[in-house]
Amino acid sequence: MAETRYSTVFLTLESIESVYSELQEILKSRGKSKRIDNVSPGVLAFLVQFLRPFYDAQRELEVDKYPTLNLIVLATQTEMPLSTRCVRHFFPSNYSSTTP
Repeated sequence: MAETRYSTVFLTLESIESVYSELQEILKSRGKSKRIDNVSPGVLAFLVQFLRPFYDAQRELEVDKYPTLNLIVLATQTEMPLSTRCVRHFFPSNYSSTTP
């Protein structure tokens, strides 16, 4: 299997989600609606929403003009660093609404 960068996959999912209705109509008019029949708009929206923080984190960390190691800090600090946002995204029930 060929390697594909995560960001390319995410951006493809996001793009499909944004034009899903139009894409469905075009494929239907060309008699190729089966190509999108098994793609659920709800699942697509969930995947984009779930993966967005990881894409944002990747973009924030993959710079080469300045150091980014300082952005990876323990999740117990009072500020909400990048790592904390990702942890909270995975385990939202572990954090109350009053926790920073």
